[in-house]
Amino acid sequence: MRVIRLLLVVPICCLAQESVPVIAFDKKHHDFGMIGPAETVFHRFIVTNMGNAPLKIKNVASSCGCSVASVGKWALAHGESTFVEVKFNPSGMAGHVHKSLQVISDDPKSPNVTLTFEAGIVRDIVLKPPVAFFDDILRSGTASSTMRLESTNGQPIAITSAKIQNAPYLSFSQERDGCDVVFNVFIDGKRIPKKVIAGSDVLTIRTASEYSPEIHFHLHWNLQTAIIANPSRIAWAEEAGTESKSAIVIARKDGRPFKILSVKPSSRLLTTSGISKASAAEHTFLVMLSPKAKAGNYCELLTLRLDCPDQEYFEVSVAAVLW
Repeated sequence: MRVIRLLLVVPICCLAQESVPVIAFDKKHHDFGMIGPAETVFHRFIVTNMGNAPLKIKNVASSCGCSVASVGKWALAHGESTFVEVKFNPSGMAGHVHKSLQVISDDPKSPNVTLTFEAGIVRDIVLKPPVAFFDDILRSGTASSTMRLESTNGQPIAITSAKIQNAPYLSFSQERDGCDVVFNVFIDGKRIPKKVIAGSDVLTIRTASEYSPEIHFHLHWNLQTAIIANPSRIAWAEEAGTESKSAIVIARKDGRPFKILSVKPSSRLLTTSGISKASAAEHTFLVMLSPKAKAGNYCELLTLRLDCPDQEYFEVSVAAVLW
């Protein structure tokens, strides 16, 4: 009788076995080997559901912005496989790097699995410095900056092309210094478009290097303000129906005389009085808002055209709150 009872217990235990998903990978680490700083690489980790219940991949998160992960299928039946692909961009890196991905699923025993990858970033060319700043350039003047492409493997750097797109105010020359290449970059304030006072451009250099085929030298610049105003802006808070009026003085920082050639308000409600056509070190005049202006908020501009070679245009900000 005991033997019969024992035999009956076995199938009952088998029926009680839990149905769960089990996540498994072909491998959890990948070595990309030696790659260049401009070489984006990819790898697919194969993931399989080894359990006896459907597997759901909930999320895949990378350890930094240099890597992007994607998943072939988010739900896997028993025995089904898919991939988790990692895209790695080593731009700006050097030496040996080690990164990771977190794969989150509904596997109760392994809800969070870490996948890792590594690479050796070969930089046979180093840009020094990687960026240049041209601060307070005179519109009538020029400025220059020097940067070096430095060879780190003892081989001469071969430049195949160099170009700055859509920036006629920028020019450059290059010269060899041993295995290195030196670039001299020049900016001409007179060729910067009118009313533009700041900007950013990129010198793109292409080389014959396998690991550094394209290098970007970033240039940031701003023009010096030659004209100052007192007050720096005009603001009124008054009752509608009355004429708002304020005096303003504009002058050159260097004290040299200049002329106001024309005045252009952004609204017909905005007018000026007392502007002299003569050349002077400073100009004082009135700015007025018409009594016809209705209650509300106003944000206007008064644009002055000058004969100042370092600043052909000057804008006065005018704001009003009328009730």
